[in-house]
Amino acid sequence: MRPHLGAVASHTAWLASHVVEELLPTGGRLMGWRSSHLPPEGGPLGWCTAQAVRCAARSRALVRTLLCADVLAELGGRPASARDLRPWSRLLDSDLPGGAGGGGGAAGG
Repeated sequence: MRPHLGAVASHTAWLASHVVEELLPTGGRLMGWRSSHLPPEGGPLGWCTAQAVRCAARSRALVRTLLCADVLAELGGRPASARDLRPWSRLLDSDLPGGAGGGGGAAGG
């Protein structure tokens, strides 16, 4: 993915420079994006804004992954191992000792 970081950066710059703002009659304002395939008049559109936010989130995740890999490589570290969830599965299937506060008995005080 590293060879494409220049394109990711230019796309992020495009997103930053194409934010559309619409003033509402109540005094509030909406900010988002509008498709460049539509006339420029009008406010932000939901589907365009959703795509822009999704792109920004994925770009952030990519940069974070690459940055972490670079730091680990530079410092001689290694990524964390995946969690082993088998002990939790065994715990959930465990029998509870009688009278351990569970239901199933006569109602009492």
